[in-house]
Amino acid sequence: MRLLARLLLPMLLWPILCLGGAGARADEAGELIAARQCFPAALFLAQQAAGQADDTALTRFCALATSRCDGQDHPWTVPPDPMPTGAAWQACLGRIDAMASRLAVVPPADTCEERADLAVLAGRVRDQAQAAYRRQDDRAARLEAVRADLAARPQPIANDPCPLPTADMTETAALHEAGGSPEEQLVAALLASDLAGDPAPLEAAEAALAAEGRSDLAVVAAGLAAERLAEQGQADAALAAADRAILGAGQADLGQVEAEALAVRAAVLDRLGRDPAAASDAYAAALRALDRRRAALLDYDWIRQGSPYRLQVAPLVERYVALQIERAASLPEAERVAIYREVIRFADQARAAELSDYFQDDCVADLRARTRRVGEIDPRAAALVTIVQRNGIELFMMLPDGRIRHHRSPLPARGELEAYPFRLTDPTQPNGWKAQSRELYDLLIRPFADDLTGVETLVFVPDGPLRHVLPATLLDGDSFLLERMAVALNPGLDFVDTAPAPRGRASWLLGATARACPPRWDALDGTEAEVQAIAALSPPAGTLTLVDDAFDRAGLFRDLATRPLSVLHFATHAEFAPEASDSKVLLGSCEELDLDDLERLIKQARYRDRPVELLVLSACQSALGDDRAALGLAGLAVKSGARAAIGSMWKVDDRAAERLMTLFHGELASGDVGKAEALRRAQLTLAAEPGMAAPVYWAAFQLVGDWR
Repeated sequence: MRLLARLLLPMLLWPILCLGGAGARADEAGELIAARQCFPAALFLAQQAAGQADDTALTRFCALATSRCDGQDHPWTVPPDPMPTGAAWQACLGRIDAMASRLAVVPPADTCEERADLAVLAGRVRDQAQAAYRRQDDRAARLEAVRADLAARPQPIANDPCPLPTADMTETAALHEAGGSPEEQLVAALLASDLAGDPAPLEAAEAALAAEGRSDLAVVAAGLAAERLAEQGQADAALAAADRAILGAGQADLGQVEAEALAVRAAVLDRLGRDPAAASDAYAAALRALDRRRAALLDYDWIRQGSPYRLQVAPLVERYVALQIERAASLPEAERVAIYREVIRFADQARAAELSDYFQDDCVADLRARTRRVGEIDPRAAALVTIVQRNGIELFMMLPDGRIRHHRSPLPARGELEAYPFRLTDPTQPNGWKAQSRELYDLLIRPFADDLTGVETLVFVPDGPLRHVLPATLLDGDSFLLERMAVALNPGLDFVDTAPAPRGRASWLLGATARACPPRWDALDGTEAEVQAIAALSPPAGTLTLVDDAFDRAGLFRDLATRPLSVLHFATHAEFAPEASDSKVLLGSCEELDLDDLERLIKQARYRDRPVELLVLSACQSALGDDRAALGLAGLAVKSGARAAIGSMWKVDDRAAERLMTLFHGELASGDVGKAEALRRAQLTLAAEPGMAAPVYWAAFQLVGDWR
């Protein structure tokens, strides 16, 4: 079975929802593009293009590969001039290489046909680029033609079971002779270095460019030479070249060169193993350099599955964390805590970048300079911070008294973690989730059980696929963790306001969508009863209840701007999608709010004496099994500007949702407990009622943000 067919199997629910709004396409590739399933669409077009003589599928592939994954079928246009035309084809060639690299780890044994299609496609795109370059017979065009030839070569991969097609290198002209502009000299040196597998041409170009007064290009040459010297194991020479690049990049304000050279330096020091502390410091310096460039590196790359920032920072964080933990193991506890705190700070920066990547908004990742002690926020709370590595999970339990306990647990298969919410909601196997729940408790909670005496709230800071874990449902034997303590989610403690939560009666806005809004949204039978039951808990003067047409965009923005509303409860459809732009909140008027709208709405109240304390989306759901959709739920409070938010992982039974939300607001209105404890009491009360014991009825709701 081809990989394309396997990729299509899990797309049963989400693409249908997307296509309902966008309209079905007349062809299979178009349907996939409209559903934002861009990688399978690209593989499908690559297969077509590899088997067709005309360029229709080829140009459509390049249009998709070089555009955003936004559900649109973009036309492919190339500039009329030869050099820009060649550059356009080479941009497509680079994306083919990225796709082949991703396929090589999917695993490689199952992707040989797809990679063979891409190799054929790469050759055709290379020919198009070279044909354009040859129309302009000068040195720059010849350089670019060789670059296209090199880019079309399949990249060798260790232990690769797929036979590589032989590359037809008919034109590998020696372009490293003297002459040409400084830029051409640098490109020629890079080509000569890569063709010969020898960093010497780059080192010579560095000296020549410096002598010509082009220190900026000399710095670039030094950085490129450092990478290639490191690849060849020439450690001392690589360190020297990296140091030259770092120094020169700082003077010339070349941030990317500086970050890359710092990363090379850290990797070389790490490989040498002479001074782990120096290697750790070097990784920290590289991470700081990347973080300075974060805003420029946040566009989501749907082929590589992440922002350039996230893709570059992840391997650095992994090695930095590993080195720091090794270093801490030999130190007294008091000294270990300082190291653990620094590790958590860098991990929080990586998580912040993920949020920025998802929301396409760097403001949500504006972290403070240090990681807080959980006891500074709440003396009765502990925080479990997780860092997912390739072969395990680093767990840090931050205790109220300032201590930090560390434990390393094995990492379950990603598919197992993604399946956990499905097991909780599977009606055919009502107890099928329990074994996995106990295993997850043993991995995540049991190592710290003795330290949690007296802890009333556990703040869970999940990483990667651990976002699919619902900690309240974890079983210690037959007892839920929720029975021992309240639970809250948070992207990082730096996002929590240190000011105490306001006490006293809140002013509520209750909005409900009961009607159907075709074609995407069905009627919600229990929402009007839900908000009416909640409204009965509060004096009418402090509550605004809006149903269907009264629950509209203009009215919401007006009410938030003019009324001191501190709790917003929306009983309506809402979805967190793999792309933030697809995440929607439905209003009773059948208008939709996206996450940017929600942010603008709530931040109107930001500078009042009483900002929005809580946003509840009681009929929302995230796309189960998708890390990015779960990330949207985890970042809801951060993005919206509310101190806390409640959303759900799946669509909950109407009767259960109404009862749970009424219980929750009743506890909250008493003024005696915080938000996490109010949710805990409501969930335990509902679970004790007839027919409601299963987690499917009460566990979906997650509190994100300030739990107090």
